[in-house]
Amino acid sequence: MIDQKQIKELKDLIKSAKNIVFLTGAGISTPSGIPDIRSNDGLAKSVALERKYGYSYEEIVSHSFFMMKTEEFYRYYKEQMIYKDAKPNEAHKFIKDLEKDHNVTIITQNIDGLHHVAGSKNIIEFHGTVQRNICMNCGEIYGLDIVLNSEGVPHCPHCGGIIKPDVVLFEEPIDRDCIYGSLNALANADALIVIGSSLRVNPAAALCYEYRGNNLVIINKDPTPYDSRARIVINDNIIEVIKELQK
Repeated sequence: MIDQKQIKELKDLIKSAKNIVFLTGAGISTPSGIPDIRSNDGLAKSVALERKYGYSYEEIVSHSFFMMKTEEFYRYYKEQMIYKDAKPNEAHKFIKDLEKDHNVTIITQNIDGLHHVAGSKNIIEFHGTVQRNICMNCGEIYGLDIVLNSEGVPHCPHCGGIIKPDVVLFEEPIDRDCIYGSLNALANADALIVIGSSLRVNPAAALCYEYRGNNLVIINKDPTPYDSRARIVINDNIIEVIKELQK
């Protein structure tokens, strides 16, 4: 049962806040059919995938693996990391609707692009997006179709170079503009609302430390390492929480 006192407090907080930053993780997209292998429920799936592909998630989704075993990387990437039919759910739409009356910045750890599809404007894609792909040779930028329509490794039609998804792999740095943009948004935030993140992947999780205000809110199915720092913690089904906020 969702605590109605917490819901009311959160409603009041949102109503009074002018600048709101949302930090979203995989849990916001699971209702759209995109699995979260870092959740407690996703551990079994992670083990099963390791048996199927012969490598752990961390190994496959790394820069060195991409460079040395590009064909195997793309096999996993196309089968497990692209969900082209996924649609924004009530949580994505709720955040978008808040833009009517608030200054909203979204810092998302997700690469699925669903905040864009929902119509949100000010989005910092901390780990990149599957929707953008770049030729490693000439720098030409492509959409998702060139990956989906390729056999094996996609190559640039102009120069023949290998095309790489514009996503941040393990061993790769976060884009500086994403870091500075996030820090700037947090410096001006009246509230930081975390939705669907385990807050176990840095440096994104560490952004909670950079927020100096008193209005940290965490909405996540499972507990996080930052719960003790938050004003409001709701460990429950995200869509049910959003429905309560919409009443």
